[in-house]
Amino acid sequence: MSRVLAVIAFVLVASTARSQTVEQPSGDFEHTPAPEQKKDIPLPVFVEYRGSAHPASVVVRYAMPGSSSFRRLPLRRVGSGWGNVIPCGAVKLGTVRYYFQGLDGEGLPILDGGDKRHPYTVVVKDHLDGPPPHLPGRRAPTMCGEGVEDEDAPVDTRPMNTPSSSTKAYARFWVGVSGSIDFTVVPNGNDVCSRASGGGPTDPNWTCTSNTPEGIDFPVDNNESGTLVQGKAGSVNSGLEPANVRVKLTFDYAITQNLMVGIAFGFVAGAYQGGIAPRFPPIHIEARATWIFGAEPLSQVGFAPFVQLAGGVAEYDANLAITVTQNNIAGSRPVQAWHVGGPGFVALGGGVRFAFSPRVAMFLSARATAAFGASFFPAFGPELGLQAGL
Repeated sequence: MSRVLAVIAFVLVASTARSQTVEQPSGDFEHTPAPEQKKDIPLPVFVEYRGSAHPASVVVRYAMPGSSSFRRLPLRRVGSGWGNVIPCGAVKLGTVRYYFQGLDGEGLPILDGGDKRHPYTVVVKDHLDGPPPHLPGRRAPTMCGEGVEDEDAPVDTRPMNTPSSSTKAYARFWVGVSGSIDFTVVPNGNDVCSRASGGGPTDPNWTCTSNTPEGIDFPVDNNESGTLVQGKAGSVNSGLEPANVRVKLTFDYAITQNLMVGIAFGFVAGAYQGGIAPRFPPIHIEARATWIFGAEPLSQVGFAPFVQLAGGVAEYDANLAITVTQNNIAGSRPVQAWHVGGPGFVALGGGVRFAFSPRVAMFLSARATAAFGASFFPAFGPELGLQAGL
């Protein structure tokens, strides 16, 4: 009887081995599945590709024994191909099924090795009959803890003995356009339009222009300044006021998937037009560094928070309508009072970035700026932009 059982067991094992050999799929990738693996030990998988396509990334989708759900695991460069280990939590007694996909820069499949209906299979056993499987040039993985990793969870690569840094393909150069509006808190001021004996403003925080499209200086000289009635030469109360509108072109380089450095330059609308206060051309030039939070955010679709530090030179000013009174002129005269800052500035901002694809993203942020030079000028406001990866 024992001999009969032994023969039956041998036939079943041989039949399983033959069917596994016959049923292994084909595809664009070259892959030889492991003949077997011991339970609770990560299963190495390795593929090579010798065609003319250029996948941006390669993934394996695997299902643990008894499950119909396939989980996604990115492969990493190993020698002449791509490899990783299917987590030990998925390697239970039975048959592990998996297939491969090569993805383009948009995350769309362009290559395959098997599919969901025709996956590769590896039998998982209590004990191995042969040597344990391993990746090329690597030691065989060892037993690890329970639990199947989530699809987007970090992969335990210790059995691979490889660095933990990401090798997933992503766009390095990013160009974009953004628009923003500044708000500031203006300081108090009395007789803000009057001139000192040297011709400069008596209040260093303020200067005035005529209420005309040309925006010429007011008063035009010390003689006209002498006609202003003291105490009625323009008063300003401290408060929140809108300032400039900015349109910028942006250029950033991704050092890593989290750190980008770059520059931005653009046009400043609503700039001071007079000649009494120091002024900078209506342009904006900055250098900046951006940190994007999350795992491999430049390869993912969806939201990712970020912070940004910037500095440079730009025009910063705010203006508001006031009235002044002049001797021998009935009534009051409307003029524009200007608070001018810069051109130097430093800024700190933060917000959220939404990636439509690994190469197209938009962002919305709030930015706080301290401008210095002509006078201190605090500014803050929203910025909205669009970026494209090259």
